[in-house]
Amino acid sequence: MTDEKKIEDLLARMAAMTPQPPPFPEETTTVTQKTPTPRRSPALIFAAAAIAVVALAVPLLFMNGDRQPVGSGSTTTLPQSTTVPEPQTTVTTAPETTTTVPGETPEVLATWTVFLAQEASEPDGRPAIVPYTITVTKDSGIPFDRVDSPEDLLVNLEDLEVSLPQGYFFTAVPDAVEIVGKKFEQTSGGLTRVTLDMNEAFLQGTGDATRDYLMLEQLVFTTLQNDVDELVFTVGGKAVTSFGAEGIDLSGPLGGLDFADRINTIIVTQPVVVSNGTYTVRGIANVFEASLAYRVVDTDIDGHVMATCGTGCWGEFEITFDAPDGGLADGAVLEIFVHSAEDGRPINFVRIPLTRDQVFELAN
Repeated sequence: MTDEKKIEDLLARMAAMTPQPPPFPEETTTVTQKTPTPRRSPALIFAAAAIAVVALAVPLLFMNGDRQPVGSGSTTTLPQSTTVPEPQTTVTTAPETTTTVPGETPEVLATWTVFLAQEASEPDGRPAIVPYTITVTKDSGIPFDRVDSPEDLLVNLEDLEVSLPQGYFFTAVPDAVEIVGKKFEQTSGGLTRVTLDMNEAFLQGTGDATRDYLMLEQLVFTTLQNDVDELVFTVGGKAVTSFGAEGIDLSGPLGGLDFADRINTIIVTQPVVVSNGTYTVRGIANVFEASLAYRVVDTDIDGHVMATCGTGCWGEFEITFDAPDGGLADGAVLEIFVHSAEDGRPINFVRIPLTRDQVFELAN
């Protein structure tokens, strides 16, 4: 093989051995404008190139004829591109659990007696209001300033998860009604007056005349039970001159009996009290000949009592009875009613489930 042929072969092998450039990182080519230099003679350039080729080729002519690449056995270190993985954030979410300690009693936020409504027991009867004691605990999810008085609790009743005895009670106060302000004052006559400033929704009432009166009596009796003598309603600080379906004028101070003749004429005024197995129920009534009857359903307990006034006037009454041996079942129902003056049938029932929530246990 001629030297020229060997040189051509060597150049081809060197071209084949040239390493491929790595894919990353991408190189940025910077173009720098150079200052022009004087041109050299083409003859000098050709002579220098020939000398460089001969200097590289001569040692290779003496290598053995195997096809081992040039530099075999040496290690070539190429620039490396290192990709750092995106940091992984490990989020550990604990399962939502509610831990209940056996025997633990929820912390009490407020306990109030409110007057709830009760449907009429017969087609020609009248709905009633009945006192019911409600305890609100801190886990109910309602702020204390919305239950810091019995009337506040009553208007926010729909927002509470209160379990009422099924089929006995409801509230005629619409959910949209709110108390936006409250003021207490002493009148010139020495009476304690509370003014409840209501929102605009109050003026609409319930949309039904009978339930409008029921709603008013719920609010009046609930507000007046704690040493308050009279109640004034305002809206935006102004006296209410037209309320509900019948445009009732509420501009004057209200007492408990202003609209009592529009609902059931038997009103239990405080929760049932039990002490040493004796049950006591107190209230007011305006009934024929001041006579009331009572009975505990599915027991032998029944009787009659007299109010202090009747047949056109309101009088107080008190019912007492003893529980049988072993006591009454939780949820036993007390019924208070009158006998019709026309045919003697029982009418105007007030039904009170004797649940543990409804009854106050007195100390011996």
